[in-house]
Amino acid sequence: MKKQTNSAVKAHLLRGALFLLLLTAVCAIPFALGGRNQRTVGARMLSPARPALQQLEAKRKAQTRMVADSFKASRQIRQNDKAQVHRVHPIPARPSGIDCDNQPGIVIHDDGIIDNGYSGAQGLVSTVIFADKFTPAAYPSMYTSVCLDLITFPGGPTTHSIEVVVFDDDGPGGSPGTELGALPVTATVHAVDSVPASPEWNSFDISSLAIIVNDGSVYIGARYAVPVSGSNVFVSSDETGTVGFAGGYWFNDLDGVWAPIENAFPAYHSMFIRAVEQLGGLAVTGTDPAVGSIISTQPTDFTVHVSEPVDSGSLAGSDFTVNGIPADSVLYTPGETTIIFHFDSTPVTTQGQQTMHIDAGAFTSDPDGDPVNEFTGSFRYDATPLQVTETDPPVGGAFTGPGTVTYDVTFNEPVDPASVETSDLELSGVAGTTVPAVQVINGNLTARFTLNFTSVFAGTLTANIPAGTITDQFGNPGEAFSGQYQYNGSFCPTVSENFDSVTPPALPAGWLATNVINPDGILWQSSNSGDPQPPSDSPPNAVWVNDAGTIADKRLESLSFTYTAGAQVAFTQNYDLEEFDSTTAFDNGLLEISFDNGATYQEFVAAGGSFVAGGYNHTSISDQFENPCMQQYGPNQATWSGISNA
Repeated sequence: MKKQTNSAVKAHLLRGALFLLLLTAVCAIPFALGGRNQRTVGARMLSPARPALQQLEAKRKAQTRMVADSFKASRQIRQNDKAQVHRVHPIPARPSGIDCDNQPGIVIHDDGIIDNGYSGAQGLVSTVIFADKFTPAAYPSMYTSVCLDLITFPGGPTTHSIEVVVFDDDGPGGSPGTELGALPVTATVHAVDSVPASPEWNSFDISSLAIIVNDGSVYIGARYAVPVSGSNVFVSSDETGTVGFAGGYWFNDLDGVWAPIENAFPAYHSMFIRAVEQLGGLAVTGTDPAVGSIISTQPTDFTVHVSEPVDSGSLAGSDFTVNGIPADSVLYTPGETTIIFHFDSTPVTTQGQQTMHIDAGAFTSDPDGDPVNEFTGSFRYDATPLQVTETDPPVGGAFTGPGTVTYDVTFNEPVDPASVETSDLELSGVAGTTVPAVQVINGNLTARFTLNFTSVFAGTLTANIPAGTITDQFGNPGEAFSGQYQYNGSFCPTVSENFDSVTPPALPAGWLATNVINPDGILWQSSNSGDPQPPSDSPPNAVWVNDAGTIADKRLESLSFTYTAGAQVAFTQNYDLEEFDSTTAFDNGLLEISFDNGATYQEFVAAGGSFVAGGYNHTSISDQFENPCMQQYGPNQATWSGISNA
């Protein structure tokens, strides 16, 4: 068997527009354009082991006149567009971290297995509330923590801003009436492809709401904005058992009235909403700084509000801690329900989350002698709020498409890369625009979003980053940002990729490298070093793969793109591949194109394309050494081989 002799030579290519693919060593397969009208195409290297392009899911059918939406009903018809999530509040509250199955006092209505999920119909309903009914075992009682579970489809949002809400039962017929309290939180949403499924609980401390129940019942649940597009967000539900067992109600802003949940969802048993019930008595009803708040100073005095007067003889500064540090002294006036704990030096020494705590029984009430209930609450210290300082293009600037471009958002301080997701950027105004990828660069000061424009019509693009979606290096939520840009659509779209947006050896989002025959484990990759010099046509990066020393089949596939009649693909390549002579190749590279989202590929010329310049330089492939390209296309296939001298 013949071996390739140029195994150390690098083949740098790909510089121009659209997609390119060059396979070195034994066979290659890139992409290109033919004279076709409005086609979505992809490029690759010979017969990939798996499709290079994701298949779009079927678009969800509009639900006319239906304000309710369930996970089961949406599962087969859901859409896979980017979710435009409208967050309700900017400040995320810290989960209380309780055991939602075994916490003392936890009230459970569900059986622990998710049977469905409920929400409002996208496009019709903006805001929904789901609340189950909770009746204390004895009075007075208070509810101190809430557990709830949210689900979405794979690819949906991973977090969603909601409010944990509590209502009195003084509405018509015992329905929810007076709102007793609301706590803004950022809840985790977990993806579920099908039901039944298991919950992944969020738990939140609501003791700061001071929900003390002296008679009757309360309704506890979640209020949130329904995503306007993409995968919906659902409150998980239990449909096993007596219908309506948990006595829940729901509300949507279109109907504007409370209704039993089973009216809209006939199989409803309970929501996945659990609450921790504690007997009444001495409890913390509020603090300053407030639970869930963000402050910009480092306090030495902390105010605690309680439900009853306190026995001053039972009080000590050490009863109250911040970040595990006890207060040095306490100020209290007998008969009052306000206590001030003082620190000689601030316990708030680093930015980020701060935790306040009072042990159960640390002090007692006066005159009843009730021990104080345990209290834990958090707030955040943020010396400088996270803000967007500039974008590239600048606000008021322009994008040109159709095509794929980068959009840089720079902040006034480093961000937490783990908090940056494609769903953080919400786009509107130009139909079909998506955000397929994002990376954090520039010392974590800049989020570089990849935007994919498909529209040929001009318009105004609005880019929003809701408050709290991106956090700084300390976990503090950023402020909201909004900017408008001109979009210049064209019937002659340009798609370009120069590989400079990635750090070698990474490939841009949507590009795929595979070795169908894999002799050495070396894949196509971005590179900024090595031969030739310079290593790229437009520094710093190009893409590269080696010419292996034995039979290989190395493929690079581009992302998909849309083009019009007369479009051209251009790229710069540099190769050194072993040839038999000036017309016959031993090792070679080919360009291929796909018109079915990567399911099948055709050689570029055979598919109707033609080369304006720089076309194949060999007319055949040797049939002596089992070249994979020769085996697929035959020995008379034109190809690239030899030394490009480019």
